[in-house]
Order: sequence, then structure tokens, then C-alpha cells
Amino acid sequence: MKRRIGVLLAGCGAYDGTDPQEAVLSLLAIQSAGHEPVFLSLEGQQLHVVDHTTTREVEGEARQLFLESARLVRGRLYPLNEISPKLLSGLILPGGQGPVKNLCMGFGALEPRQAVPEVGEFLMAAHTSGTVIGAISLAEFLVSTVFGP
Repeated sequence: MKRRIGVLLAGCGAYDGTDPQEAVLSLLAIQSAGHEPVFLSLEGQQLHVVDHTTTREVEGEARQLFLESARLVRGRLYPLNEISPKLLSGLILPGGQGPVKNLCMGFGALEPRQAVPEVGEFLMAAHTSGTVIGAISLAEFLVSTVFGP
């Protein structure tokens, strides 16, 4: 039975977005198992832009999260608010620093980290509807922010 598996992207690039290797390997695993990937992302700006050759932040440059996430996708990328978690059998969150920097608030701050409200609500609704949620590497911090350690 072919299932729809959501893949929540947080930009593109291991230091400021979703790690491309983790996204591609997730897609490969989903397709190899005979399922259909459904790509999701938020709209809005990334926390910051990083030069991946030096791993340093690029001052004065901004990138759109949705557009950067689209770099990793063949086919349609859905804004997170256009898909009901009830339509998904599973949800994969590839890592990289994007899930922590772009899908959470409070990165590097003294106050406790919180999920961006739209992301937190989506993850809670997915969990409540019985959707299996998987997090790879740093995306685990997003999941533990929403559900606790």
C-alpha cells in the first residue's frame, strides 16, 4: 500500500537549512519503500545565511525559507499550512541546522527554545492523528522542543 510521507524542509544547506544529503537519503528511503513523498516547508525568512565554504554568516544577505527548500525538491513543495497532517502516514524531518534555526524560535538566546507556532501545531496535530514522526540528527531538537525530552 502506497502511503504519503511528509518531508518537512527548513531551507537548503547544512549550516543554515536542511542538510541536502539527509533530505536526499530520506527521499530515497521513502521512494525505495514504494511510498509517495510530500514536501513541506514554511514561508518566511531564514534566521541567517551562511557561506558554506567558510561556515561563516554572511552579513546583510537574506534568503526565503520556502524558496531555499524548493532547491531540494523535484515536484511540488507545499506550504505547511496547505496540508493536513491527517493526510500523511508519516513525517520525516531531515536535519542540518535549519530545523533548529528556522523552525524554532530562541536559537542562541537565553530564554527556552520554542517551535515556530505553525510548526508546533502541525507536529502536535500529526502526532494526535497517529502520524509516525521521524527526526534525523539535529531535527531531534525540534521534536523534543515540541514533545519534551
